[in-house]
Amino acid sequence: MSGIELNGQPRMLQAEGKALSATVAFVATYVPRHCGIATFTQDLFQAVRLASPNNGHVIVAINGPGKERFDYPGEVAFELHRDRPDDYRRAADYINFSDADVVCVQHEFGIFGGAGGLHLVELLRNLRKPVVSTLHTVLADPELHYRQGMAAVGRWSNVMVCMTRHSRDVLIKTYGIDPGKVEVIPHGAPPAPAGESKNLRRRFDLVGRHVLLTFGLLSPGKGIETAIEAVAVAARRHPDITYMIVGATHPEVKRRHGEDYRVNLQRLALERGVRQNIAFYNRYVSKDELVELLRMCDIYLIPYPNLNQAVSGTLSYAMAQGCAVVSTPFPHAREVLADGRGVLIDRSDPQSLADALLELLDSPERITQLKNRAMEYGRTITWPAVGQAYARLFERVNCQAVHVERPALPIYTTETVVEPKFDHLYRLTDDTGILQHAICRVPNRFHGYCTDDNARALQVAMVNQEELDQQGLGHLSSRYLSFLHLAQREDGRFHNFMSYQRQWQDDVGSGDCQGRAVWALGTAMLDMPDPLDRILARQLFDRAVPVLRDLHSPRSRAYAMLGLAAYLQACPDSTLIRRLLADHAACLADLYQETRRAGWLWFEDIMTYANAKLPEAMLVAAAMLDETRYRTIGADSLNFLTDQMLVNDHFSLIGNQGWLRPGLPKAPFDQQPIEAGALVSAYHTAADLLGNDHYLHLARTALDWFFGANDLRMRLYDFGTGGCCDGLMLNGVSLNQGAESTLCCLRAISLMAKTAANGGVSR
Repeated sequence: MSGIELNGQPRMLQAEGKALSATVAFVATYVPRHCGIATFTQDLFQAVRLASPNNGHVIVAINGPGKERFDYPGEVAFELHRDRPDDYRRAADYINFSDADVVCVQHEFGIFGGAGGLHLVELLRNLRKPVVSTLHTVLADPELHYRQGMAAVGRWSNVMVCMTRHSRDVLIKTYGIDPGKVEVIPHGAPPAPAGESKNLRRRFDLVGRHVLLTFGLLSPGKGIETAIEAVAVAARRHPDITYMIVGATHPEVKRRHGEDYRVNLQRLALERGVRQNIAFYNRYVSKDELVELLRMCDIYLIPYPNLNQAVSGTLSYAMAQGCAVVSTPFPHAREVLADGRGVLIDRSDPQSLADALLELLDSPERITQLKNRAMEYGRTITWPAVGQAYARLFERVNCQAVHVERPALPIYTTETVVEPKFDHLYRLTDDTGILQHAICRVPNRFHGYCTDDNARALQVAMVNQEELDQQGLGHLSSRYLSFLHLAQREDGRFHNFMSYQRQWQDDVGSGDCQGRAVWALGTAMLDMPDPLDRILARQLFDRAVPVLRDLHSPRSRAYAMLGLAAYLQACPDSTLIRRLLADHAACLADLYQETRRAGWLWFEDIMTYANAKLPEAMLVAAAMLDETRYRTIGADSLNFLTDQMLVNDHFSLIGNQGWLRPGLPKAPFDQQPIEAGALVSAYHTAADLLGNDHYLHLARTALDWFFGANDLRMRLYDFGTGGCCDGLMLNGVSLNQGAESTLCCLRAISLMAKTAANGGVSR
């Protein structure tokens, strides 16, 4: 192998005049963690940033095992723990929401949790960005869990990068990977510094000695015992040998066994009589230190006993610094040391290695020849060249493959009753009321408050009053009612938007705002625990009654109808309220009759947001007014709505980027929690009023949309805090958890939890 190859063919390194601008999120271990993958990732990150200079490249760092945390540099934007599956899903959410164009995963089985590193699949299958996976280990005869792990990586990756032609062949023949998605880019290495090397031989008292060297994190399986045995043989003829074993003990080995392995190596050297010929440099060396040590040595030893080792970063480093290399014939070494660029021994055998050492030590000119050939090859695999190759690959993947063809994921319905959590509700609420928006989980005070959300919050608080009382949060219902009191003008209309400085930003709110406010007030007349609060709710509602005559949009009428029906439940003898409910129901029925036609049983020529509120309002009106025609309209329109959004086993909601019109496909994104919440509420009402438990099944399915039973198989609800993401977009979920989404989700969860607790529908 010589230099950079893509799809098995050599490629020129020039960028061909095109700016390389794809932004990359690298998923890997990272410095200062002492790990070969961490060092590789830092080198690759810096090389890609040099080849594609923008400030958007980021690192998603993998921690674990154990609880150790690292003081990462600024490019680390997100951390996940290898043994926590939910961390992988959160990492995918972060990347989907970020500016990254491409995701580059450094794949080594041991750095990911699960059998065969399968926790990584939780991240890969939830990503909505193209994926390039760099493979540091490709097993030729894998155990089942490793085979499954690699197959999963191949399934979810747009491109798989391996570092040798041998690894490419194994991927294709053993794992059945499509040859078109496998690239070969060699392991990079630092370029040799210009100028003279530091006089380290004098510093280490090695002047006049033959210096042999091996470096890397010390652990069994590296063949160091074989090298010590070989040095013992070679030192009989060349007693001036010094074999430097450079590197700290591998952290995992040290954690489990301490320095037992290093002590055994020292004991072996003592037993073979070459303790004075062996120098243990027991520390994690920097790249600059390592480069100087490699430039100082005469022969670099790689005595790996595992001849299936796919790639060796130490070999690349040694070649780039012009070392004469003696190695066992693992695949990477066979390719790199071909054509006389190094010496291959037959196997990990002390005598074979000793024979190779003696041949070189007896012929200094042969060492010089190998060093020159190594240096010539090493110039083709330096990090600047490798960084260019990766940057061009990222650019191509970003342009050609926006998404990998992802197999459909199974939908899992929630059998267990989900209880609502109120941490995020409390976080969003202050002394004034609930704030509208959040940046991720943090309340965004710039946008202040709105009546819409405080009306929603009042309903959520009332349905969960007992639970809130137990948690010391029972006062929240009165706080939200107080906001509605403040929002109402003298003429009965409601303001909607208030700044954080408590200044109203509008003259009067929308029709939806008026309808939502009276719906909440009607519910409060029924459900507020304190009779004085119920009296206040009725006073506010009565003041708003004249306003209700001016509502004309279908949704504002529907919200008002739900409030009027609640009022009638509290005060059944109110003729005025009954007449208002009948008027709005008649208007909605007229709209339905005017618009309905074959294949379109709806109230408008478009379906937009909170659609299920319209059939729910008709069903409630039918029950309160004993009007069979309204019941038929409510049931037929709800069933039609279901047909538009229920896809096999999950709800695919109408997106707000185009909505749904007759004869046209519905907009798939952005899908909003208000729609799922409205469906749960409507089905819950239908189950009660129509006496059909099938609607309860639909309500559970709609609720599961929040938990991942959706088009992207991504969860919007945070089970730990009770927050809910603001929407399901093409590239994943919004990370913001504002009031509307959180309240719609909490009300839906609460309705279903109360239903389960009561053994049936609870309105």
